[in-house]
Amino acid sequence: MALAYTPGPTKLVLTLRDEASNSVTKTYVVPTTVWDPAADAFSALATIRDTLVTALNAITDGLIWKATLAIIQEEDTSTLGAAGSEVENLASLVCNINGLSKTTVIQVPAPNIGIFADTTGKNKNVVDLTDAALNTFIDEFEAGGNFTVSDGEVLNATTPMDSGKRIHRKSTKG
Repeated sequence: MALAYTPGPTKLVLTLRDEASNSVTKTYVVPTTVWDPAADAFSALATIRDTLVTALNAITDGLIWKATLAIIQEEDTSTLGAAGSEVENLASLVCNINGLSKTTVIQVPAPNIGIFADTTGKNKNVVDLTDAALNTFIDEFEAGGNFTVSDGEVLNATTPMDSGKRIHRKSTKG
């Protein structure tokens, strides 16, 4: 399903710690009139963050422990996933970490039936590790891709996936 994002405000979340190691998070909204995700460079947002941290640091005794930036873009709330899609269904992929004899799990919510070995029977729950679309997604976690797993590690480019299956998680909606 293609995504048609509607730009929204960017959020800067600061986590402060006190001397007892208690923490609190404060969310600051950066409106699109100040920083436009479609037009402005990220460096402008970093400057806005640094200005706020400097100003807050001057008036708090707490340690500004963490700064998280969230560029909010949401699809129209009236648009729903494809018929039959359920986020409680997951494709759970066991993947090999590059250079280590260690694996990690990547989960895909509401997986498309096309990434499974069959549309019926027991293979409906087995991920097809040769699926082109799935491999394009997994490439994003290999060296040269845009994302890392675990502690900044990447997946083995030769054999990135060991296995995959459909799993279900409990819904909290009622």
